[in-house]
Amino acid sequence: MWNYRDASMLRNSKHRLHISQLVDVRVVASDLRGCSRGASMESLAAKILGMDGVEKKEWVGRSAWDETWLSEEQVEYACVDAFLCFLMAKALRVWKWGED
Repeated sequence: MWNYRDASMLRNSKHRLHISQLVDVRVVASDLRGCSRGASMESLAAKILGMDGVEKKEWVGRSAWDETWLSEEQVEYACVDAFLCFLMAKALRVWKWGED
């Protein structure tokens, strides 16, 4: 799941990462499963993956991600975020989304 700042943050990082096609899993989940486009990662994990109890601390998401060294909480947050997005994209078959 990404937000509107992710692409520019990656592009402006020291690594200068350019992403050609970001897909917001919330949009796909909304189209295919009727989920809210404003749904949290926790609620999407419960509805799409059956994973109740996923918890992402809001303060970590709003912490200083531009620091040279990330905290353990930030690394865990990023790993959980990426893995859940991968699992949801796989469950929703996002590579087929929009083919109709």
